[in-house]
Amino acid sequence: MSEIVVLFEDAGHESLARQILQRCYGFTPRMVRYKRCVDCTGVERALPGEVQHFRSRNYQRARALLVIIDADQYGVDGRKHRLDGILRSAGLSPRSDDERIAYVIPRLE
Repeated sequence: MSEIVVLFEDAGHESLARQILQRCYGFTPRMVRYKRCVDCTGVERALPGEVQHFRSRNYQRARALLVIIDADQYGVDGRKHRLDGILRSAGLSPRSDDERIAYVIPRLE
């Protein structure tokens, strides 16, 4: 991967992403751009811009976007539909199976 962009809400999400990406997959900090968005609404506001930027460089196959956002009251499936709906309302198509865009949606269980 030449670059992974990680959108996240809080320090817990950042710690999780850093540990998994570095320890499990060996991505060094220079390969990953972390973007703290303060809360879930910040992630939702940043998502369309990051997806548009990601898709504008789709010729670069070594890029990925990781979105970490809590399930909260929506649940996992509800949050996925909400994020895809945000992309639709911004005039973008929802993520497809062949794109390197992943939603990580932790929930309290």
